[in-house]
Amino acid sequence: MKRLVILSTQRSGSTMVCDDIAGAGALGRPSEYFIKVIDSSEKVDSQELKRLIREVDERGQTENDITAVKIMSNQIRPIGKALKKSGILNIDDADECFYEYFKGSVFVRVRRADKVAQAVSRVMAQQTDVYHSADETNGLEGMLGKVSKSRDNTKLHYDEVAIRNSLKSIGREEAFLDQFVSKFSLNVVNIRYEDVVKDRSYVSKIGELFGLESVSLNDRRLRKISGSEAAEWIEKFKMVADS
Repeated sequence: MKRLVILSTQRSGSTMVCDDIAGAGALGRPSEYFIKVIDSSEKVDSQELKRLIREVDERGQTENDITAVKIMSNQIRPIGKALKKSGILNIDDADECFYEYFKGSVFVRVRRADKVAQAVSRVMAQQTDVYHSADETNGLEGMLGKVSKSRDNTKLHYDEVAIRNSLKSIGREEAFLDQFVSKFSLNVVNIRYEDVVKDRSYVSKIGELFGLESVSLNDRRLRKISGSEAAEWIEKFKMVADS
């Protein structure tokens, strides 16, 4: 089995990347499958935890034995602890345990250059409880959380403090990933959201790392959820920050 690991932070465009990769049909079906493992870690015994961890690869696997998973910055240490508790590895340091399990994978890191836009996106998603939008939601539930055809914008209210707090959280999460990548000298494929919104050639480049001469690209199922409200919030916040 070959493994693709997507590392990112919330609202960075990583779900769009997952949609592209899953649509290729030969690079695994990435999603945050470890959420169930993390939520169950303190509730089940080691054997059940081991089964849940093994299940992650099965859920993310395509017929050519490539499996893919998306892992957020704040999930790395809980996953490492779960790997230790399950008995799969006997390493006390959670970071090292995570690395030992995933070493040999192709690592892809997704980032968003405009951190204010990312922070605004987080706040809007939290206020509306809608994180992704698609015209056709059938079949998306297994890959995406909280997907809807529309968002109720009447629930939105500009909150400068919440945006500022989100910015701080993003900074901490990105710094942790920087340190983790450096600590274990990971060879990472870096993807910037702003670059791949329209240019999806990166999918073929990832395919080449698995020895695939070509990969297909299906239409994206996700729709851009932000609109004029997001643009207004971003501009308003940046004006205050620059003053």
